[in-house]
Amino acid sequence: MAYADYNTSKRTFSHLNAFERGQIQALDQEDKSQQEIADVIGCHKSTVQRELKRGTVTQRNSALTEYQAHCGAKYKLVEAADFIHFAVEKLKKDK
Repeated sequence: MAYADYNTSKRTFSHLNAFERGQIQALDQEDKSQQEIADVIGCHKSTVQRELKRGTVTQRNSALTEYQAHCGAKYKLVEAADFIHFAVEKLKKDK
């Protein structure tokens, strides 16, 4: 059966793109509040809070003081930057 009246509505939220994530990072480094960042981006402040929290974990050291640590894999390109520059120059010269 097909009904003309339905009670589902289209969802209005959307994912953050890379540009918006960059804006959040830049505004956070300028010590803007989460509400100010959310107003600039055009999203809810809890979205900003979750984005800033992403990739970090609270850990305790032996003195039982808490600190934020970044978790996840490190970028391999940073470790291999010297080799990449060498390879690019070698390809340019020797083709």
